[in-house]
Amino acid sequence: MVRNALAGSPERVAALDTDLAEVARSHDRGTTGTVMDWEYLLTTARRGGRT
Repeated sequence: MVRNALAGSPERVAALDTDLAEVARSHDRGTTGTVMDWEYLLTTARRGGRT
């Protein structure tokens, strides 16, 4: 979605690719391959009815 929004600006797409590669490198915990730890927070809610 972000890449589609930047499609008309090749230099911004290249900058995004560079930044994403750096994020991957900085979080790589592997020694013989790529290992990345991720945590997800799942939240559910219920909308209250009017009384």
